Amino acid sequence: MYAAGRGVLRDDKIAVGWYRKAAKTGFALAQYHLGYMYKTGSGVVQYDVMAAWWYRKAAEQDMPEAQNDLGAMYLKGEGVPQDERLAAEWFRKAADQGLAIAQNSLGGMYLDGRGVPQDDKLAVEWYRKAALQGNAYAQHNLGSLYILGRGVEKSHAQAAEWYRKAAEQGDMRAQELLDQMNDQGVTSRL
Repeated sequence: MYAAGRGVLRDDKIAVGWYRKAAKTGFALAQYHLGYMYKTGSGVVQYDVMAAWWYRKAAEQDMPEAQNDLGAMYLKGEGVPQDERLAAEWFRKAADQGLAIAQNSLGGMYLDGRGVPQDDKLAVEWYRKAALQGNAYAQHNLGSLYILGRGVEKSHAQAAEWYRKAAEQGDMRAQELLDQMNDQGVTSRL
């Protein structure tokens, strides 16, 4: 309530105090929020090491958002040593629980062969799972794979469909790519 300013004046320092009390009891959601506060420097001095520590506490309790954020920290080497293999492992744990952002991230790991063996078909599989949940990044990425024919049969129609879905959610780059396809007459032939 204090972090969002609902029913009380917004006060990140007070929010941190309450999150810390709950986090120390092992409450995963509070641990995750406390990690976020450290990551963003909200109510505390920004400190990636503490952010990763609290994210790990929540991630070990199977909280997908914490698993995803811890994976991102390993990918970038923020608060933990950079380790693409561990990043992929944490993304997979969250992706297996259906978290779309983690599915998109895992798709990118497979596409680039970062922390996992490079595999275009697995990249498509994970992007598709996230795209079907409405993740605009995954929709854009899936459209690009259809243009390139990576992991799927090349298809301008499929590319346009996925770009359109991403553009409808405000993805400006997807809209630009769709406009280029229109300018080139590609979509009129579909």
